[in-house]
Amino acid sequence: MNPIHFQGMNCYHDCVISIANYFGLNYPASFATLWSETEFDYDPYHETYLTKRMIANLELLGGKIEKWACHSQEDTDRNISLFHEGAFIIVGIDAFYIPWNQLYHTFHGPHYFIVRNAKTDKFFCVDPTYGKKSEQIARREIIAHTYEIVYLNRVAKKPLQIEAIQEAREIVRIHPNTRQALLSHIHSCINGERENIILLAKYIDAMIQNRYLYRFFLENQPMPCDENHLFLNSDFFLKWKAVKNGLYKASVSKRNERIINDVCDHFNHLIDEEIAMAEKIICGV
Repeated sequence: MNPIHFQGMNCYHDCVISIANYFGLNYPASFATLWSETEFDYDPYHETYLTKRMIANLELLGGKIEKWACHSQEDTDRNISLFHEGAFIIVGIDAFYIPWNQLYHTFHGPHYFIVRNAKTDKFFCVDPTYGKKSEQIARREIIAHTYEIVYLNRVAKKPLQIEAIQEAREIVRIHPNTRQALLSHIHSCINGERENIILLAKYIDAMIQNRYLYRFFLENQPMPCDENHLFLNSDFFLKWKAVKNGLYKASVSKRNERIINDVCDHFNHLIDEEIAMAEKIICGV
C-alpha cells in the first residue's frame, strides 16, 4: 500500500484515502464538492471541524466508512476479531504509545494509522502522515491503547456529480448566505467569549483545508489550470490564513474590536474573490 498525504489532509483522512486508493477508488473525486461545503462535523474529542461531504462522496464512489468505539481492551480485542486476516484497519491511538511518532513517550495526542490484521504478536503498519510503509507494533499495544477502529468497506458505486462548473455555480448560489452568516458570527465576537472565537477559527480552518482538497481535485481533472488560478495561488491561502490567525489573535486580546473588523474586511474580500473566480469558471475563462 502506498501512503498518501498532502496539504489539506489530516491523519484520519490520510488513512481513509490511502486505503481508498489501494482499492482503486477515484478518491480525488471525493473532493469535488468541498469548495461549497459549509456544514461540518465538530469532533469534540479532537476539537476540530471535519468535512462530511468527503466521506459521503467516497461512499458514492464505492467505499463506506464504518466505526467502532473501543471503551476497553475487551472492546478492542473483540472488534479486531471481526475482520479477516490481512484486512486493513484504521486505528485511533494516543501518539504517546506509537514508537515512530514524534510524540512517543513525550506528549499525549490522538493519531490514526493503518494496521494489517494478523493472528501474530505483531501487526504490520502503514502511517501515511509520516510516510511509513512497513512499521511494526505489538498486538498488545494495539489492544491496550486503541480508542477507535475504522474500516473502509467496499460498496456498490452510485452517481456523483464531479463537474467543476457545477461546483462553481453552487458557490455563486450560496456564497451570499455564507458571507452574511459568518460575518454575523464574527462580529458577535467583539469583546465576546474567547471559546466562541476559537470555534470560529477552527471552522475557518476547516474551510481552508477543504480548499486545499478542492485544489487537488482541480489539478487532477482534464481541464487547463492557469498558474494564477485561485486554488493554485499561494497568496489566496495566505489571505484565508490571515482570517484564521486574526481570530486566534482576537481570542487573546482584551479589546479586540479593531482586530475583528479587520478580520471581517479580509473575509469579505475573500468571498468577493471566490465569487469572481466561480463566475470565470462558469464562463470558461
